[in-house]
Parts: sequence; structure tokens; C-alpha cells
Amino acid sequence: MNPWLGRGALLAALWISSSAGASEGYLRLKRVQIVDRNGFEKPIPALSVLIPRDWSFDGQAQYAQHLVAPLDIVKLTFRAASPDHRTGIELFPDQNWSWTDDPMMRQAIQNQNAMAARMNGAQTTLMAPLSARDFLTRVAVPRLRPGAKISGVEPIPDADAPIRQLIQQAQASQPGIPLNLKADHARARVHTPSGEEWITAVIFTRATPVPTLGGGRSLSYECAARFLYGLRAPEGGLEANDALYRTVLSTIRIDPTWQSRVTQAQMQMQATNLKGVQDRSRIIAQSAEDQRRIIKEGYENRQRTLDRTNAEFSDALRGVQNFRNPATGEAVQLDNRYANAWASGDGEYVVSDSSSFNPNSVLQGHWTRLEPVHR
Repeated sequence: MNPWLGRGALLAALWISSSAGASEGYLRLKRVQIVDRNGFEKPIPALSVLIPRDWSFDGQAQYAQHLVAPLDIVKLTFRAASPDHRTGIELFPDQNWSWTDDPMMRQAIQNQNAMAARMNGAQTTLMAPLSARDFLTRVAVPRLRPGAKISGVEPIPDADAPIRQLIQQAQASQPGIPLNLKADHARARVHTPSGEEWITAVIFTRATPVPTLGGGRSLSYECAARFLYGLRAPEGGLEANDALYRTVLSTIRIDPTWQSRVTQAQMQMQATNLKGVQDRSRIIAQSAEDQRRIIKEGYENRQRTLDRTNAEFSDALRGVQNFRNPATGEAVQLDNRYANAWASGDGEYVVSDSSSFNPNSVLQGHWTRLEPVHR
């Protein structure tokens, strides 16, 4: 789904308070899923996440209703909310776009989009690269929360180091091949009649040298807005729920089988789209094959390169600890600020930062203590 991050990792460096036992020094969680019921021959789990036991959850795998670029074929979204709906977490769809410094190539893309529109084909979203701040203030917040007031924009806490590590690992994995990959992150504090939210974004921008229509060289940009979350609380309550947000986000998992199937479909669409561009139009004539090769290789190389760093990036950025259930062998990741975790037989988990807490003495059911796993 995301060739840069494999969508096997979702950001949780964004952040026990308002729910499910927090006042007693523990947090009780349940596992919920998004099941893709429309994309393949049978329903496939796409995403799982642990949320407070008394929260509601609504998640979907949304498929495009018309021809789109490969990365936009399916979007995962969800809403999780407390019983009074005043506190919650929302995952918004990713956004992808392209740009080129060559005015003639921009015109060529616009012409191709017009042709694709007439033929009901996939179009390229053409927009200049944006910082995370500009994307939030000019694109995301106006679209997601029309009329909302933005009182501030700041970097996402603790995100610099793991993102820098991701870029370094990606470049080191392909020596001699410059990736020109950059990332920027921010969160906007947004005020609505129902309360306030952090809306977060990480913007990835990859610049690739390409031939120009005039015979020179220029830069082509592929941009992606990822980790678009809305973290909602009553007015003045964002900081109080900081640990809760982080705990929930640290448990988000993309199912690897679903991810693999989606990636295969995207790669097939990419190959078909590139061939169609060449077949329908010779406007880029001599550079057509170079353009096709650069785009194809860039797509495949990003998939291979950044998938290798996916686990390390995910763990560092989200601040997670790997646990293993000794009774079942099941692995789970939880916020690393909780040194103690237990699992029940019916898919619930309890985390606590107290070494003396034991859910078997205060909660119904049988709870198995999870073992920390160190890589």
C-alpha cells in the first residue's frame, strides 16, 4: 500500500488516563480489526489495533470507485471513541501526489490527465512538494475539519531521530544509488465545537533526476502524506490523554498477508498504467522509455529498500516493546513505557507500569503474564 514504508508500520510517536482501569494503575484493552471484505476472493484481516475495552470502533478498507493511481486503490480508515465520544482516535486516508520542475513535463502530465479523464483512466495528482506544516494548514485541516480553528502547529515529539534513522538505513541499503528521500513531520492543534484535536502528518518526498522534454535533466518528485491521525479530546484535554493515544497507536498492525496481496495488485496496476501512457500518447517521444524505466525502477526499489527498515523504524518511532505470550507463542507490541503486560484467553490485554500489579487478583478471568522479547 505504501511503497516507502510498506504500510506494515503506522506512526505512534505522537504520544493512562480516561478509560478502562487507568485510575487503578492499569489499562485494559481489547483487540479490534478492519476486515477487507471486498478486495479479494474471501475476507482478509487488514489491520488490527488494541483500544480501551469500553471504546467503540468502526473501520473500513475503502476501495476506489473509479480508476486511480496504484497507491490510491485502497485506503484504510477507522474511528475509535470513548463511550461519550468526546475522546477518540481517527485514522484518515493517505494522500499521494507528484510534481516536476520541468514546466513542459507538467504540461504533458496535465494533457495526459485530460486524456485519461475522457477515457475514464487514472489521473496523476499534480501538486508541488509541501512541508508538513503547509500540508496540514493548507490541505489536510481544511479538508478534514472545515471551518475549524488552528491554534498552533509544531513538530511531532520524538519523531526526528527515528525518521533520520530510517532515511540513513534506506540509503545505506542501496550503496551508490542516491534515494534523495526526505521526511518532514508536524501536528496541528485544531479546535472544533466538540473539543480539540491533534491532527498529525508525516510528509515523505522523493526527488528523482529525469530527462526533460528539452533534452536536459530535471527533478521529478513523488510525495506522500502518511500517518494522518486525529487525536480528539475535550477542550484542554489533549495533554492529559497523551499516554492513552500513544498506547493505542503503538498497537496498530497491518496484516502481512493483506499487505502482500495489495502490493501485488499495485505493482500490476503500475505496469499496466505505464504501458497505457506510452500506447496512448507519444508526447514525451524520445524520453518515454527513460521515464517508464525510472518510474518503474523507483517504485520497485522503494518497496524493497524501505520494507527492510520497516520493523526498526516502526519500533523506534512508536516507542514499543515486543512481548510474547508463553502460553500461546503469540507476539504483541505495546507501549514501552509499560514494563508489565498480561493477556486473557479472549483477546484482551492489560498493561501496567507497576511491578506489583496482578490482574488475576482484581479482574475476572485468567490472565497470563507476557514475556518481554529483546531483539
